[in-house]
Amino acid sequence: MLLLNVFPWLLSFRILFGADSLLEHIDYETLTHEIVIEELRGGNHDLSGSNEYFFRVTAHGLPITKEEVGKKTADRKKTSKIIGEFGRCRVKSLSFAKMDDRVNLIIPGDLVRELTSKAMRDFKVLETRIAALIEIEMYEVDKEFIFFGQDILIGKAQYYVIPETIPHAPSRKNINLRIFDDKGTNVEFLVNYQLKKSKAQRIIE
Repeated sequence: MLLLNVFPWLLSFRILFGADSLLEHIDYETLTHEIVIEELRGGNHDLSGSNEYFFRVTAHGLPITKEEVGKKTADRKKTSKIIGEFGRCRVKSLSFAKMDDRVNLIIPGDLVRELTSKAMRDFKVLETRIAALIEIEMYEVDKEFIFFGQDILIGKAQYYVIPETIPHAPSRKNINLRIFDDKGTNVEFLVNYQLKKSKAQRIIE
């Protein structure tokens, strides 16, 4: 019984102060994956009744330290890189977007490797002390001031490619994410690691 009580505390201690021996020597090329928009319902955002949206994807390298763990992502120290924007579309308020073609964005594993490497240098920590987080932000295009306006953030979702918890190793498992709000917006995403090798290489190259 004593061991059961001590074990969770021991895991927390090791992640903050000495979990290096648990490191999987990661093959970052195997972390290539895609974010797919499976469903998009527009919210009641624009007075015209027609909304224009796009999605911005950013990767963050987060140091795993006792001072940083537990903070909100916005408040944490991080090395960040905007991967790109995708999924720009127009959709009527409270209507579903018609997506005849696959709407996706590829996240190259090599980008995760570069981000991890830079974060190690920026924060002077070991590879085992860096988590890799992907953040998806949904924006509505500001129609009132096309040239100098600020697009409106609708919501965001995020997931770890490399977690900050034990085991400090990527799961490479597909997951589902959702962005929604109280104005009727609902977006369903699939994070898909099961890419065909030829397809992933073709897009990256």
